[in-house]
Amino acid sequence: MRAVSSPTFSNYFDPVSKFDIVMTGTLGQLHGTEIVTDQFRDLKLKVLNRGDLIVFGPPEYVGVYTERGPVEAVQIDERQQGVSARGWYLEEFLSMSLHSCRSISRGSR
Repeated sequence: MRAVSSPTFSNYFDPVSKFDIVMTGTLGQLHGTEIVTDQFRDLKLKVLNRGDLIVFGPPEYVGVYTERGPVEAVQIDERQQGVSARGWYLEEFLSMSLHSCRSISRGSR
């Protein structure tokens, strides 16, 4: 977290922008491309190493969610394994498909 406390970071952005950057990781846009960092995440949640970069194409070219059946609804009643509640269980199977590997690029220095 040295980047947050460095004078360059502290003096360049106003407090609201700094909070937004730390919470979302979104640094801004460059030529219509959103720039996001995981620098401010907990070490256990980081994906990228120092100097790594991953670039994605537009979402419609990267992949899709596919449905593997309709939403199934089951009414909750007292007969179901000790659940003393009213309502519905909803269940749906989804999958993800990466259909264009050329829309993802990875680099490191």
